[in-house]
Amino acid sequence: MKLIAIAVDSSRNLRKLHERYQSPFPFIADKGAEISTAYKVYFTKDHPDPERTHDEFQDNHAIPSMFLINKDGIIGWRYIGTKEDRPVMSAIIEAIEKNL
Repeated sequence: MKLIAIAVDSSRNLRKLHERYQSPFPFIADKGAEISTAYKVYFTKDHPDPERTHDEFQDNHAIPSMFLINKDGIIGWRYIGTKEDRPVMSAIIEAIEKNL
């Protein structure tokens, strides 16, 4: 099992964030938002998130999300958050034990 962080940000900013928090897992820059778009968590003014009010987030944003993907590439669990909402570690551990 691997844990990675993917963010719509520059490699330089992610490198700084990785160093600041001394993260034990790698960060991947999704600068063009291709990964975020593929997982349907990236929205623009022309393609807003239908489940949230437009002014809840800025234009061109990725919603903080977590996915557990098994070795066959199937999503076993996902958590779509909000700007301030992140799942607690116990929920993540439970999801891993249950789905992977």
